Amino acid sequence: MPLTPKVLRRSVFTFIEENGLKHPFSPQIRLAGRKWMALFYKRHPEVARRKSQMLNPARARKLNRHIVQEYFKKLEEVLTDLNLFNQPQLIYNMDEKCCRLTLHHQQHVLSRKGAKRVHLIAPEHAESAKVVACGNALGQCIPPMILFKGKRQKPEWIDSMPPGHQ
Repeated sequence: MPLTPKVLRRSVFTFIEENGLKHPFSPQIRLAGRKWMALFYKRHPEVARRKSQMLNPARARKLNRHIVQEYFKKLEEVLTDLNLFNQPQLIYNMDEKCCRLTLHHQQHVLSRKGAKRVHLIAPEHAESAKVVACGNALGQCIPPMILFKGKRQKPEWIDSMPPGHQ
C-alpha cells in the first residue's frame, strides 16, 4: 500500500505534536507544509511522486506469489489431463476490461524512483462498462462483447456499434 504525500504530511504533523517539538505548521490544517514536502524530496532523491493505478481489493488479495504459482500448477495439470499442449487452437482465454464512464481523480503516491507500476488499492466506485474479449492460443478471436449496467438496452448505446453487434 503506497504512501500518499498527504498521509505522510499528516503523520509528520502528528509525530511533532505528540512529541512536543516546535514547528511552523498550522494547527488548523494539521499537516506538515508543502515546503517541508519539497525539502523531503530533496533529502530523499530515491523517492518520487507518481500517479497510482487503481487496483480493487479482491484483485490485490490474489496478487501474491503462492496463489499465482498454484494457478499455473493447476493450469499445467488441466492441459496435461486434456492433452492440449499440442492443440493451441483449443486453448482459449477470456478477459474483461472495465472502462470507466465517469472521471475520477488519480491520486499521487510516493514510491522508489524507477518503479514501473504503483498500485493503490481502492474500491471501484465509478460507473463503468465492461468489454469482454476471447481468443485462442493461435491468436484467433471472437468479436468482443460490451456489457453495460442495467436491465434494458438503450437505443443510443448501439448507434455507433459495427453491424451485427447488437
